[in-house]
Amino acid sequence: MPVGIDIEQSRPRHGARLAELVELLPEAWVRRAILEAANPLEAFYSAWTLHEALFKLDSLSGLTPSSVLETRLARLLPGGNVQAWQWQQDGWTLSICSHACRLGIHPLPQLAITKRHWP
Repeated sequence: MPVGIDIEQSRPRHGARLAELVELLPEAWVRRAILEAANPLEAFYSAWTLHEALFKLDSLSGLTPSSVLETRLARLLPGGNVQAWQWQQDGWTLSICSHACRLGIHPLPQLAITKRHWP
């Protein structure tokens, strides 16, 4: 059962280029959600790590896209066929994606990993 995982640490320099980075993302609704978020940089990392985790999941499934930006967050449940979990704390973002409907993530209490529907 393939699982795509990505972890990123927030970089202050990305805050200075945030509008440029957001424009690279393929889905207009994701770009809007990031720019309208209370913390746009955190929202960007949320989306970016999900794209990376989807890319890795696809690669492990034998369907490697030509780039990370070919993945779509619309594939996440409830509308899609990929479930995702995410954790964000102290500038770190962790995303996990899987096609396995019965997969459960049971983190330690101090790791608030939650099932994710984006946004």
